[in-house]
This record gives sequence, C-alpha cells and structure tokens, in this order.
Amino acid sequence: MSAIADGTDTPKALAQYQLAFNGFAAKLTPAQAKTLSQTEGVKKVRRDTLHKLNAYVGPATIGAPQMWDGTETSSGSDVLGEGMVVAVLDTGINTDHPSFAATGDDGYAHTNPLGSGNYLGDCAGSYPALCNDKLIGVYSYPAIVNAYSDTDIFPSGLPENGEDYNGHGSHVAATAAGNILYNVAEVIPDYDQTVSDGVETGYIFEEVSGVAPHANIISYQVCYPGEDDDTYTGCLESVMLDAVEDIIDSGIVDAVNMSISGGDFPWDGPLNRAWLNAHNAGIFVAQSAGNDGPDDATTDKHAPWMTAVAATSHGISVSYEKSITNFSGGSYTPAAIQGFSNTGSITADIVYAGDFPNGNDPSGDPGQCLEPYPAGTFSGQIVVCDRGDIARIQKAKNVAEGGAAGFVLANVQGGENFLANDAYVVPGIHIDADAGDALKQWLASGSGHRVTITEATAEVVTDETTADKLADFSSRGPNSSISTLSPVISAPGVEIYAAWADEHYGHEESGPAP
Repeated sequence: MSAIADGTDTPKALAQYQLAFNGFAAKLTPAQAKTLSQTEGVKKVRRDTLHKLNAYVGPATIGAPQMWDGTETSSGSDVLGEGMVVAVLDTGINTDHPSFAATGDDGYAHTNPLGSGNYLGDCAGSYPALCNDKLIGVYSYPAIVNAYSDTDIFPSGLPENGEDYNGHGSHVAATAAGNILYNVAEVIPDYDQTVSDGVETGYIFEEVSGVAPHANIISYQVCYPGEDDDTYTGCLESVMLDAVEDIIDSGIVDAVNMSISGGDFPWDGPLNRAWLNAHNAGIFVAQSAGNDGPDDATTDKHAPWMTAVAATSHGISVSYEKSITNFSGGSYTPAAIQGFSNTGSITADIVYAGDFPNGNDPSGDPGQCLEPYPAGTFSGQIVVCDRGDIARIQKAKNVAEGGAAGFVLANVQGGENFLANDAYVVPGIHIDADAGDALKQWLASGSGHRVTITEATAEVVTDETTADKLADFSSRGPNSSISTLSPVISAPGVEIYAAWADEHYGHEESGPAP
C-alpha cells in the first residue's frame, strides 16, 4: 500500500480475500485508485458497490410437507433440514426470536455441528449469548456496525454485533429455516415504536414454519439497517465478499440464501466470481431474482452457478373486511361501501379532512392529513383522509390528535390501489379510489352526514385463481447476458408470515408504506 501513497490520504486496507476472491478491499483516493490500476500485477480496480435488499402457506405450495413426511424422498425418511447448515446474508437476525430457538414447538432439539457451546462470528467473541444449538453463528462486519457510532441516528452504546435492526434478515432466515411453531399470534408492526414486539391482531396461526425447520442457521450481517431514504442503507459488496470468504472458510455451510440485488454479466465483478468459488466448494447458492418486474429481462441474476428464484403468490390471506353502512344525511343515500381494517365499529358524524384547514400544516393539502391536527379541530366525528405521502396509520393518529373518533382512508385515482388490513388508533376502514370519490361526493351534498363503520372479524380467504402467480414486482427473464435460464425456479414470496425484528434503529427518514 505504501507504493501508492500520494501524500494526501494514507491508503487503508479494509479486507483481504483468499477463498472467495483473489483480491482485497481498500479505502483509496481517486488518484490512488488510478495508480493502483496501472500497477503491474493488478488485474482490475473496481469501486465498491451498494446493493439493495429484495422482501405459513409457502412450504405447502412448493411441496415441502411431502419431503417432511418422507413420501417424496428416495429414502422414504423424514426430511426437515436436519443436518443442514443454512447461511443467510442480510441485515442480521433477531437472535431471541422463537423461530431461531434451540428447540422448536414440535419438540425438536437441534444439534450444533460444531459441538454444543461452540459458535462462529460474534458468538465466538464477545457475544456468545446470541447463539444456541440452532443459530450457531452471527457475523457482523466493521463497515456495517461502525455506523452505530453515529449517535445522531443510533442510540448511544448500541452493541456492535449482528442483531437485526431492520427485519428483512430475520424474515428471510425464518422463511428458509425457521422452527416449527404452534398457535402463533398474527402481529403487525408498531410503526411509531423503536422497540416493540408488534401489535397482535387477534388472529392465531395454527402453525408456521420455514422450509427447512430442523436446519442450523448462520447469519451474516452485510447490510445497513435503514431503508431507501435513510443515511445508512443498502448492502456493501466488499462486505458480502467478506461473508462469502467466511462461508467457504467455515467448511460447514451447505446452502446460502441471499435476497439482495446485484449480479448481471456472470464474468464481471468479484462477487460473481465469489459465488462461483462457493459453488465449486459444494455450497448451494439461492438468490432472489429481484424486485424490478414486471417487464421482461429485468432480473440481474445471470450466472448459471446460482439458483435465481422468482416470487409467486400463494392465494391465501387473512382478511379483515368491513363496511361503511347506515348512511343518513346528505341529499341522497349511497350504497354500502366495502373496505378493510383490523379495528372495531363506530357510529358517528362523518366529515372530509379537506374541509378543515390544518393549523399545523398551513401550506399542505388538509385532505392528506400529513400533520397532527390541533386539538379541538374535530369533536368525535369520523374523518376521511386521502391516501399518499406518509404512513397510512399515521394519518389516523393525526386526525385522532385533533379530536376524531373514527377514520376513513381513501385511495386516490392514479395512486396505490391495494387495500391494507391496518390497525388504527381509532375505528376505521380503508377503501378504494372509486368508493372514496363516491363518499366525498356524498359529503359535499346536503348536511348532517352520519354513518356506521362495522367491526372487522378475521377471515382466512383462499383464492385459487390468484395462487402460484408471478408477483408484479418479481423480476423476469430471459437472461440478457448468456443463454441460460434465469430465473431458474419460483416460490411463494408474497404475504409470507415470518419473523421480524423487535428493535428498529437507523430509520431516521424512512417509514412504512403510504
């Protein structure tokens, strides 16, 4: 490194790779990088790349139960992943989640292939309590955890280890190899809480499981915890190379699961070469096809030595359907309006937020409910807000602070069209754009508007016409680099219920979907 020092900034070596890739990572100035690229023996200098993250019925859809009971195995023996070690490259893992406990609800006690009490990564150092006989390794890397020293964004004293503060990594790990769990409460995120076990909806899943529930797991934290708009977001290629190096070096990993972007031309870039070396070491590599659909040739997973997996639907959902009924007032009586929300019932006067200027957001559109309304703006009415710009449930909180007792979220023409089963702070309902237009038209007629929002009850809805369909977001083939198939296979990747993080740090800008 001294050969390329230029008197400005001293070059700093960050990592050296031997098994996954023949090379090293370093912090260089542009001039130093240019000098290095012209040095004899150096094949190529490449700037570090930031990659993006890609996010109970799933196992049945792909035939896993037939493998579990031995009816579809050549030996006739039960196959639930026992004896396999699955590596997950992502945002880390929720180490104390039941999906990763040493013993599942089915009574299966995992065996640590390293020997009980022997672990890898952070668990072999200062944090042995993060691991157990199922979760046998938790890796973190300085390039990621050093960000925790930024106390403007992260809490002071946050341990620099591979705990998941995003949720994506825990979800991926549990989907792949989470324990068999019984009588699991459906939980939705508690969006305005940094530390929370979530909000129970009241619905109970009889059983949840990963595809290989008896497999061991090793987690590799290669991604920052933030989302797209946050300061610390994405997954560094240099850190992913570190992880592949550790995976090969461990000698015990059988399969890798990675739901992160990146790939393209197979013979370009160190990470593609690293995956080839992992494949040559006998490790099965599964990666998400990507989230850039629905257009053709949108997958960036081109290398034939990795299994690119497209995302499909499973056709089963938990629905919280409810209605707006008992219309009175106005100059006519509308038909009942259907919608969704996991909340109770209310009968009250109803108004449109757009008719009430918001003193806390004087320059904004009051119909969007973007800021909390001043106390006393409303007096127990149901308030209708237009969807967009901020989190759906935040809008309910904003009108509730102004005195609303109920909430209607109305989609708008040209915006997002799906309807969510959100739990609001007050009884409410989420309706589509046509229904929202009809409701606001009625509110603009006459006076004395009053309605009932009915109570929701959980219902499992099975729609075979939507099962095993490729998700709109899922990246498609054909392979635009070489004449091999990509994606290779598909599997359920829509509305998968699995583990999540119970601590969320580094999310200073991003929030839930509007």
